[in-house]
Amino acid sequence: MSTPYVEAPSLTQPPIIAAAMLQTQAAGVASDAIVLDHFLDSISLYQHDARALYKAFGWSTLTYQFFKLRSAPDFVNRLFGCHALTERFGDRLSWPAGFYVEPTDTSVEDELDDFGELPAESLRFNSPRHGLLVRVCRVVTRGIQVYRHPKDERPRWITSAGLDGGRSQIASIHVQGSLLGKQTGKAFLVANSLEAYAVALKYRQCAVALNGVSLRTLLAQLFEALPALGGLVVAMKEPPPNLMRELSAMGLAVNFFKGGDLL
Repeated sequence: MSTPYVEAPSLTQPPIIAAAMLQTQAAGVASDAIVLDHFLDSISLYQHDARALYKAFGWSTLTYQFFKLRSAPDFVNRLFGCHALTERFGDRLSWPAGFYVEPTDTSVEDELDDFGELPAESLRFNSPRHGLLVRVCRVVTRGIQVYRHPKDERPRWITSAGLDGGRSQIASIHVQGSLLGKQTGKAFLVANSLEAYAVALKYRQCAVALNGVSLRTLLAQLFEALPALGGLVVAMKEPPPNLMRELSAMGLAVNFFKGGDLL
């Protein structure tokens, strides 16, 4: 099965081939981002989750809509959301991580299928029935995390690895306020995506969520999203070992926020 993610071109490849591979990768990432954003637009945020977010951060309804924060959908809402995707995008060869294809059980007669029009397989979304869905962005949407509650310090990635037509999630940092970060060359570094949303909104600064990626991945993705980055304020309760050394080695000015938490 084809996948929009490809390995980075090696230095020994001809420039034309390398450029074509990068264009293919970029097109695949952008295509996946459109699917993920469209899916989030087709589901909703339940009242009890909205109240929990308001209690935790004081956010308004407009904030939820802007950040595309959603409740983990129940079975029926997952069906409606997946149907909206197939209606718009048709039969893709590959869907983003979290989606998979479920074969239709033809051995069981469906009373609602009067005309024999059930598809041979149906798109499904692999998520729990409870929690908050939070999109992870690095220029474009890269994936979705699920939080048990707004203050969850260990959210997990939505993935469909091991399921029919499914894919594993490629871990990514989240960059909130990337335009401001490019202008100032500065950013806060926090633990997870929901914290990055909150810090960026509260302090009107660029905020980057580590999201548990390795330090090597952090550095690569940081400079991809913020090529002019010159300094970071680390606001984490438990920053990874060697974080300051690795960041300083890349020429970044690093400061630690006293208390380790901005919220």
